[in-house]
Amino acid sequence: MDKYRDLSTLKDLDDYFFKKLQFDSMQKGVLNALPYMVRIIDKSLNIVWANKISIERCGNTIGKKWNAVYENCDEDYPDCVIRQIFAKGEKFETENSIIFTNHTRRDFLISHSPLKDLNGKVIAVIESLKDITKRKQVEKEIMESQRKYSTIVERGNDGIVLIQDGLLKFANLKFIEITGFSLHSLFGKPFMDFFSTEYKELFVEINLETSDQNENENIFEAEIIPEDGSKISVEINSKKFKYEGRTAYVSIIRDITKRKLAEEKLKDYTENLENKIKERTKALRESEKKYSTIVERGNDGIVIIQDDVLKFANSKIVEFTGFSLKEAIGQPFINFISPEYRELILDRYKKKLSGENVQNKYEVKILSKDGREIPVEINASIIEYKGYPADMALIRDITERKLTDEKLNQTLVNLERSNTELEQFAYIACHDLQEPLRMVASFLQLLERRYWDKIDEAATEFISYAVDGATRMQQMINDLLAFSRVGTRGKPFENVNSKNVLDLAIANLALLIEENDAIITQSSLPIVYADPLQLTQVFQNLIVNGIKFRRADPPRIHVSSERKGEWVFSVKDNGIGIDSKHFNRIFSIFQRLNTKGKYPGSGIGLSICKKIVERHGGRIRVESKLGRGSTFFFTIPMIEGEIL
Repeated sequence: MDKYRDLSTLKDLDDYFFKKLQFDSMQKGVLNALPYMVRIIDKSLNIVWANKISIERCGNTIGKKWNAVYENCDEDYPDCVIRQIFAKGEKFETENSIIFTNHTRRDFLISHSPLKDLNGKVIAVIESLKDITKRKQVEKEIMESQRKYSTIVERGNDGIVLIQDGLLKFANLKFIEITGFSLHSLFGKPFMDFFSTEYKELFVEINLETSDQNENENIFEAEIIPEDGSKISVEINSKKFKYEGRTAYVSIIRDITKRKLAEEKLKDYTENLENKIKERTKALRESEKKYSTIVERGNDGIVIIQDDVLKFANSKIVEFTGFSLKEAIGQPFINFISPEYRELILDRYKKKLSGENVQNKYEVKILSKDGREIPVEINASIIEYKGYPADMALIRDITERKLTDEKLNQTLVNLERSNTELEQFAYIACHDLQEPLRMVASFLQLLERRYWDKIDEAATEFISYAVDGATRMQQMINDLLAFSRVGTRGKPFENVNSKNVLDLAIANLALLIEENDAIITQSSLPIVYADPLQLTQVFQNLIVNGIKFRRADPPRIHVSSERKGEWVFSVKDNGIGIDSKHFNRIFSIFQRLNTKGKYPGSGIGLSICKKIVERHGGRIRVESKLGRGSTFFFTIPMIEGEIL
C-alpha cells in the first residue's frame, strides 16, 4: 500500500485505479450494479478494486491479497492460476465451494478474465463470483432423487418393464432375476412371449384392446415362462403412459409363487379344518349323548342349585330319595337336607358364591320321601347355568360305605386290643420263660461241678449240650422280645443327624471293631426324620454282620448315602458274601445260612433291621456275590421342609 499512501480517501483510490485502467464512470456503474461479486486483481495479486456487493459481503478488501477473504477452499486454487492469466491472457473458469472468514460456506461459479490496455497487455485480472449455492442444492437433490429412483427401480422386490409397440424396451434387475434371461436377450423381444399360452390373450385384452377406453391401472394374475421353461405365478400391475411421444405401458411384475403355494396350503388347511369341525361336531354330539347317559344313568345323583332352589336333578336322585322330579324341581334345596346339617349347607353355599375358598367335598345326610336319613358325600362346584352362577353337586349314597367304615373301625379297635394283649402275653411269656431256663442252666452247671468226678465223659458232654441249649433258648427269647417291641416301644420321630447316629453305633461296637482290626469309613450323611435309637440299632446290626461274616482279610466297612427322591443309605463290607437265592430269606426271623458254631447268633438281626426300616416307611435289600462282600441298602423317606 506504500505506493497508494498519497491517496487519502477510498474515493481517491477508486478514481486512481479506474483512470489507470481507463474505465469510465458508466463502466464503473455497470460493475457496481452487477448482482454478483466483482473484484480486480493486479500483478502483485492484490485486490485493487471491488464492486459494491463484494464490499457488502466481504468488507473493504482493496489492497489485500486476492484470497484473503477465504478461510479455505474445497480444492487447491494456487496463485499460479492468476499469474498464468497475466502471462497468457487466457480466461479461467471453475466451480468451487468457499468458506468465508465469517464461516459461511457458499458455492460459486468463479471466473477470472484478463483486463488489457490499448496495447493488449494484461494489466489486471477481473474476478467474478456468481453464487450458485441454490443451483447446486437443486442439482444435489435431483441427483439424490435419481439415485433413490434408480435404487427403487433396479433393486426393488418387483420386476419393472417398459413395453412399447408390444416390445420390451426396458427391464430392471428384478425382472432379469425372475426370468433368468440375460439383459441383451430381453430387449426388443415381444413381451407376450414371456406368458404361458392361456394368459397371452388375457394380456392383449387388458392392455391393448382396452387401452383407449381405460386410463386406470390394470391388475391381473398370470403365469410367465422363465428361461428354464418352468412356470412362475405373477401379479401384473400395468398402466399406460406417454414415452417419447408415443403410447407405452409400464408393468410392475411381482412373483407370487410363494403366495400361491400358501393359498393352496391355506385351502387344504381350510378343507382339513372343515372336516375336523365336522368330525368334532359329530364327536360332540356323541359326547353329549354319552354325557346324557352318564348323567342320567350314573351311580351318582347330580343336582344344580341356583338361588337356593333346586333347578335340575337326574334320575339317580329320584331313585334313592323317592321324590319324583316334579316334586323336587323348584323346591328349596335345603328342604331335602337333614335339619342338623342345614346351617352348614347354607353357610358353605354363601361363602362359595362370594368367592371364598371352601372345601368342595363334604358329608351330610339327606331326607328321603319316607323320612329316612341317607348319608351322602357331596362334591360341589360353581358353574354358570343359563347365564348365572349356580352350584352343581354330585351326590353319592355312602350308606354301605358308612356301614363298612363302622365295621372296619370296630375291627381296628379289636385288632388294637388284640395286639396289646398279644404284646403283654409275649412280654409275660418271655419274662416268665427266662427264670426256669436260667434255673435249668444253673443246676446243670452245678451238677457238673459237684459230681464231675462221679460221672463219665458222655454225661459231661450231655450236660454241656443241655446248658448250651438253655443259653441259646434264653438268647432267642430276648431277641424275640426285642423284635416284638420294634413297633410298640419305639420313640417319636425327630430330625436326626445320621452321622451322629453312626458315630454312636461305632462307639458302641468299639471293642468288637478293635478285636477284629476292622476299619469303618463313611461319606457325607444327611439329617433325616427318624427314631434315633432304632436308626442306631440298624447301623449296629449291619456293621456287626460285616464284621461277623468276614474273610481272612481285616473287615472293611463303608457307610454312605444318596439322594434319589428319598434317602438311600448303603453299608458295604468285604465279607464272605451271600448267594442271590438267599436274598429274601436272610430278612426272615431266625433264618440262618451258616452253622452257629462258626458264626454265632440267633439270626434275628436282619429281621429287626427290616422291621425298623419299614416302621420308618422305607425298604431294605441286599446286593452281593459269594466271596466278594455284600452291600445292604435301606431307604428313609424325605420330609417336606427337611434340613439338608
